[in-house]
Amino acid sequence: VDQPEGLADSELCGDLLSLLLARFQLEALPAMGEVARSCGVDYLRALALDQRPVLRAVAAAELAKDVQEADAEILMAMLDDPEPMVESAAVLALGEGRVEAARTELLLRARLAPTAVRSAALKSIGLLGGEYVLEALVLGVSDPEPEIKLGAAEGLAELGDPQSAPLLISLLGRGRDSAVYETARRGLLKLGESAKGDLLRVVNSPAHQARREAALLLGQMCAPEVIPALIDMIDSTPSDEGVGLELATLTCFDQREADDPAARWAEWYDEVNRDSSLPWLLAAMERRGVSAPPAVEFKGKGTREAAMFLLEVLERDEDFLAERARREFNRMLGHDLGELPRSAEERRVWISTLSERLLELYQGDATQR
Repeated sequence: VDQPEGLADSELCGDLLSLLLARFQLEALPAMGEVARSCGVDYLRALALDQRPVLRAVAAAELAKDVQEADAEILMAMLDDPEPMVESAAVLALGEGRVEAARTELLLRARLAPTAVRSAALKSIGLLGGEYVLEALVLGVSDPEPEIKLGAAEGLAELGDPQSAPLLISLLGRGRDSAVYETARRGLLKLGESAKGDLLRVVNSPAHQARREAALLLGQMCAPEVIPALIDMIDSTPSDEGVGLELATLTCFDQREADDPAARWAEWYDEVNRDSSLPWLLAAMERRGVSAPPAVEFKGKGTREAAMFLLEVLERDEDFLAERARREFNRMLGHDLGELPRSAEERRVWISTLSERLLELYQGDATQR
């Protein structure tokens, strides 16, 4: 029987999977997923019954990307797999696929299961959301087992419940060396405006262990209210490069090399509009001879003119201005573009690719520069 058009030969896929598994084991999981996916959904469903646990886990992970009714039944059956690796993969897949029928089973495993399975279940119920989920995640975060704590933090980050903001902030306060730091940070960024009040309360509490990290996170959100706290921090610790860079990026006014950076930023802050931080970027570019569109052009997804302006800022050598433009793009496009490449050539390619995407996105925009 001929393969459906566009699908790889199943026999060849089988040979490649066997070769990858034999030579690279778990290191080849992403490659194995690509190979299995190239053969189509029927192949994945058959692979879920393979004798090799790793390939069953690969099948579960790939089926999660577009769960049909038949796939949900397969994944539910895989919850009884004797191999924890396969059970964990099925648990995650059911959460990623938002399979409501799995709620009871996932909640049960989020509270009572071997470590690997429980950790996966905690993340999974965060993806699923709904009743009893927040309570289970709060319990998981307090667990002494690091893997359980991380799974619960990932679940909280995925859940996007404003009630979880104080808990995520407490995890943030464990510091950048903590395994849960990046997850907590991601969760708070996802909450965005709904976490702002909790973050500001921490920033305005000088003794709070998460104060600095909360302030830097508010800077990432381009929140003008955080400026006084950042100035206070740079005043007490002038050598804090992270705070200095954040002040330069948010204000678009770089005083890191000044004799008294805190005083210069304080003087600047006394004279500017504090309702929004966007005008600070526009004014900075006007000072450099670059005409900026009106602030209204940046509302929502913005206009083509606003996007082209930010693209021009991205190309500048000043690190703080380029980073600020990246953040405005994140807000307008509704997702994180990723970090700016450091090398000039990689950044050129990155900006070129973004430019192509923007031209397509704003193709119907009547506003022209």
